[in-house]
Order: sequence, then structure tokens, then C-alpha cells
Amino acid sequence: MKLWQKVFLCTLALVTAAVNLIAFILLQENHQTLLNGEMNRALSQHRSLSASLSNEVIYTRLKNNKVLLEEQEAEDVAQARIRAQTGNGLGVALITSQGRIVINRNAAALNLYPEFPQAVLEKQQQGTKIFQEGDRVYLTVGTPIRLEGNFYALLTLQDISSVFALADQQSHFVQVMSLVFAGITSLLLLAISLGLLRPLRRVNLSLRVIAAGKYSKRLPETGSREFRELAFNINRMAASVEEHVESLRTAAEDRKRFIDNLAHEMKTPLTSILGFADLLRVKKEVSEAERREYAGVIVEETHRLQNLSGKLMELITAGSTRLEISNISVSALFQEIQTVFLPLLEKQQLSLHCILSSQGLSLQADPELLKSLLYNLLDNARKASSPGQEITLSCKKSPRGETIFTVLDFGVGMPEESIRKVTQPFYMVDKSRSRKAGGVGLGLSLCAEIVRCHRGMLDIRSQLGKGTCVTVIFPEKKEESL
Repeated sequence: MKLWQKVFLCTLALVTAAVNLIAFILLQENHQTLLNGEMNRALSQHRSLSASLSNEVIYTRLKNNKVLLEEQEAEDVAQARIRAQTGNGLGVALITSQGRIVINRNAAALNLYPEFPQAVLEKQQQGTKIFQEGDRVYLTVGTPIRLEGNFYALLTLQDISSVFALADQQSHFVQVMSLVFAGITSLLLLAISLGLLRPLRRVNLSLRVIAAGKYSKRLPETGSREFRELAFNINRMAASVEEHVESLRTAAEDRKRFIDNLAHEMKTPLTSILGFADLLRVKKEVSEAERREYAGVIVEETHRLQNLSGKLMELITAGSTRLEISNISVSALFQEIQTVFLPLLEKQQLSLHCILSSQGLSLQADPELLKSLLYNLLDNARKASSPGQEITLSCKKSPRGETIFTVLDFGVGMPEESIRKVTQPFYMVDKSRSRKAGGVGLGLSLCAEIVRCHRGMLDIRSQLGKGTCVTVIFPEKKEESL
């Protein structure tokens, strides 16, 4: 059963039950009020008749100058008075304490309950009783009365069928009106339920669209406060899912591109190695010059493969290796870098200029990863530079305590669109020049990963034909292992 059906049926049942309960209580109150009115009227008539009988007997006694009337005389006076006063459908009966009926006028229905007069005489107090004979309902009032020393039960009988008939009519009317009201209420509740739950159906349809893969779908944030909050949260969820899916798609594309590039980068040197090795194996006569040429190509391509595997290993382990943070003297670091790089730079007729803002400069970082970072940046600057040019390596502290390294070259530079891609694995601005220089396109990818591990920032600025400036910012750290 759907939610709107449950809401509709439950609300209809509650409203109908509440209306019927209220109607029942009102009917009972009204019926009891009418019944009390009839009872008060019957009691009033009964008291009037009882007083009239007593007064008539006393008047007759005084009129006849007797001390007491005989029993039969008193009963005759009572009968005469009852016949004279009884009317308007009022039934009257006078019964002795022995159960003898002195008079029964329009009170034949009392024969159904002969024990009632005896109970009145025994208890010597007024009593009332409502009973039904056929389709008629009667109200009986009984009181003990003393006439000339003898006790009698005076009973009056009042037909109150109209009160119960009116109650039945009202009950029937309420039942009919309850059905009519239930029908009207059901239509109104149906319209209200469908109207109130329309935003929920809209949310449900939108969720189906999102579940089908259309994560860009957004819900209008309209309606009541609850539905606005629901739509807002669903939109946030859809945006988060869309972002996550997009990141997964991007990661999958990057992984595919990485594997494709890796396969491509490995294919070229392997092909060269296999080809020249096969020449050495198949060719019967190989001159010394040819042997040296073939062996040189094999060695060069083997070095490329070795360099490629080393860079890949560094790139893979950089993000998963636990950093061993220690205090590093930048001055000592620069001296070590100069010692390693000077022979390579002199061979290419390049010069390295190191600048320190202060001799006591130091920072907290992983020494091996920091060396790898600067080696790769300097190596890229070397590959981009021409003979006779200078490469600058500098370090300084910012006012906020950050350590800033800068590697500046005046080489070929690169276009604006390439700057955003150079940190992608295997991306090379000039593939032929990079391969000739022994590059594999992983240096800046490794640099970006090392900077990320240190929670730093890598900034690359370059102009085509004017050179490149790479800035690395390390935040201030306490001495700890990250």
C-alpha cells in the first residue's frame, strides 16, 4: 500500500471515528436531557395526585364529621378522585399492602412487573422504573401513601415512547449524515493527501532519474520547509555523487592514459634493443664501428628503461612511504647538490647559481624526498637550457615561516596550455627533445607528489622562449614524522 493511501485511510478512519463519537455523546446527552424532563414531569404529576388523594380523604372525613373513614370509604373516595383527575394518557394504580388492586386505570402494563409495588411498600420510599411493552416504553413512578391508617402503593404510568422514538430518529439521521460526511471528507482528504504528497512524488521521480545515472539532475527547492530541506539534502547528495563519479571517471582515464603512455614509452627502447641485438646476432660480419654503434644504442635504450623504472618506483612509493622528517640545513643541501650536478652541468656548458637568504636557513622535511625534488627540478631546467646559460637555485623564508625554494632557468620555456599538464605522468612538451635528453616525462609528476606529501604548494610559471620558474613552498612544521 502506498504512503498516500495509508495517510488517506488512517486520516479518514480517525476523522469518521471522532465525528461519530462526538455525535454519539451529543445524542446521549440530548436523550438523557429529554428523559430527565419526562421524569420530572411524571414525578410532578405523581406528587400532585398523591397530595390530592390525601387531601380528598381528609376533606371527606371532615365533611362527614368522622374521626376516621372506613377502609372502603377511603378507597371509594380515592377511586373517585383518580377517575376525576386521570387524563392525558396517564395511567394510575392503587394497590394495598396485601397486593389487592384497588383501582387500575390505564395501567395494565404494570401487570408485567408485579414485584414493583411490593418493593415500594417494603422499602417505604419512592421508586421509578422504565420498561418496554411491545413497541411502547413506559415510565413508572411509585410511592407509598397512607389513607386512614392503611398503606397503599400509588403508581403512575407515563408513556415516554416519543422520547425513545426521537432518539432512534436522531440516531438514524446521524448514521445517514455520517455516511454523507464520510464521503465528502474522503474526497477532501484524497485531494489534500495528493496535494501534500505531490512534492514527495516529484522527489521520488527525481531520485529514479538520479539512480538511473543522471547525476546532474537537481530538485526544485520549493514547497513546505520539510520538502525544501529534503530537496536541498538530495541535491547535495546528487552533487557529491556526481563529483565522486567524475573523480572516478577522471582517475580511470588518468590510469588508462598512464598505462598507455607507459606501454608506449617502454615499446620504443625495447624495439630498439631487440632490433640492434638481433642485428648483432644475425649479421655474420660486423665491423668494429657497427658493433660500437649497435652496442651504444642498446646501452642508451637500456639506460632509458632503467631511468624509467627508477622514476616509476619513486613515483609509486612517494605517496605511500612514511615521511622521516628531520631538520635539514639548506646550506649543506645546496653544497651536496652542487657537488652532484656540477660535472653534468659543465659537460653541457651550464652554470648553477645558488642563493640563500641567510646561512642558518633550515626546514623540517624528509631529506631523501627533498633531494629527489630538487634533483628533478634542476634536471628539467638542465634539459630545457642551452649551452652558456645559467640555472638559479634559491631558498628563503617568508614572513609566515614558510620555506620557499625557487628553480629558475632561461631555456626554451613552454606554452600556457602545457603548464597545466606537465605534472601528469609521461607528459612531455617536446617529446623528441626530452627523449634525446634522456627524459621519460615523470620528473614533475614525482615533484608534485613529493610536495603533496609535505602539504606544500608547487607553482610553475613559464614563457615560451624565455624560460621557466618553479616555486615550491613548504609550510612551517614542528619536528615530527607525518
